[in-house]
Amino acid sequence: MDTLIKSLQVRGHQIRSTNEATEIIINNQKLKISLREKTKRIPGKEQWSYSEYQPTGTLVLKLDEIFHYKEWSDSKLILEEQISAIIAKLELITSAIIARELIWQKERDQKEHLKQLKKDWVKRQIQDLEDFKEMIRKASRWHKANNLRAYIKTVEVKATGNNKLTAETKYWIEWAFKKADWYDPFVETEDDLLNEVAKEFLAFKQKSSYF
Repeated sequence: MDTLIKSLQVRGHQIRSTNEATEIIINNQKLKISLREKTKRIPGKEQWSYSEYQPTGTLVLKLDEIFHYKEWSDSKLILEEQISAIIAKLELITSAIIARELIWQKERDQKEHLKQLKKDWVKRQIQDLEDFKEMIRKASRWHKANNLRAYIKTVEVKATGNNKLTAETKYWIEWAFKKADWYDPFVETEDDLLNEVAKEFLAFKQKSSYF
């Protein structure tokens, strides 16, 4: 372990010990390792007796990664003589992890992009429908405003023809044309008495309870 730690430091890598494991940090990637001695299982002499585990003197360095499980052990070459190969393998595994993370991140970005596109599309659909409804409402108001003017003009013509165009009728005609102009989406003149009225529903807008 002393040789491994010093060799890793020479390569610019870090190693630290936590309560859970020993970690090697290569390119900001953490790899959990452990060093243990192989044991040999000796069955108990009696059927009911426990097995015994005897040390073999063979050391095993283990890399405990989900996708990259690896063990090195004393063999023809002891672990100290495999340090260069072990570090090279660790660096290769780290590169593979980084490449895997990049692929996963790209997949996450693509999913997020598709999700955002769908969200934007739904938003456009909702807005488009609202714009269409608004157009229908204004077209209806314009049509009704023109009907109102035609009706008011008819009242004026009939009153004139019947010699009933009184001051009161003239006042009503003037008042009625102003209301038609207030209601017409192309005119929308101000009307102090109807400022709080929603033209689409011809009802007073809801006021705050503090008003």
